[in-house]
Amino acid sequence: MTHYFLSLMILMLLFSCGPTDSNQKELELKQRQLEIRESELNRQPTFAAPETPAEAETVEDMVNGIRNEYQRINGLNLTQVKKDFKCDVQGHVVYYLKNNKLVKVAIDWGFLGDGSSYSEYYYNNDKLIFIYERYVGGPANGPETTNEFRTYVQNNKTVKSLKNQSLTSCRICEFNSSSDAYKIFRSLNQQDINAAFCG
Repeated sequence: MTHYFLSLMILMLLFSCGPTDSNQKELELKQRQLEIRESELNRQPTFAAPETPAEAETVEDMVNGIRNEYQRINGLNLTQVKKDFKCDVQGHVVYYLKNNKLVKVAIDWGFLGDGSSYSEYYYNNDKLIFIYERYVGGPANGPETTNEFRTYVQNNKTVKSLKNQSLTSCRICEFNSSSDAYKIFRSLNQQDINAAFCG
């Protein structure tokens, strides 16, 4: 019951501010996640027949499937193709292939100012499934901070987004062929890869 009033209050607050189209999509995703969580909390344990495949997967089911694929990919004996690129700074990319099929891309974006960043993109059947990003930096005389982002993707839509292990709104909620993740995917077969990384 508390979840119902909380979700109702969030909706009223967001609608009172006049959401934009991008805010509307984000709101719909959050509402869907909240409804799924609420139904999971209210679900009583039963010994009924298992769910049929036609029934919708929960967000956690999707995330667990993505995690399993992530672990499977990292456990494979993969062929590596290394390339360098130069934007503002020198960066390095490693493409990981299984049977000549790209399954992972790791990017060391290099140092810019007082920080550095690193990204990994995971693919299954040429479709993006997961992004890991780590940003390390801080002022020259101050403490160094690290932020990690994890984006779980199914059918080119973000199903869960984490910042430092806490649920957060998606930074990119939908992916398509012009998204950076797919430009990076296609860059393996390009002579000049700078366009994929510096655009």
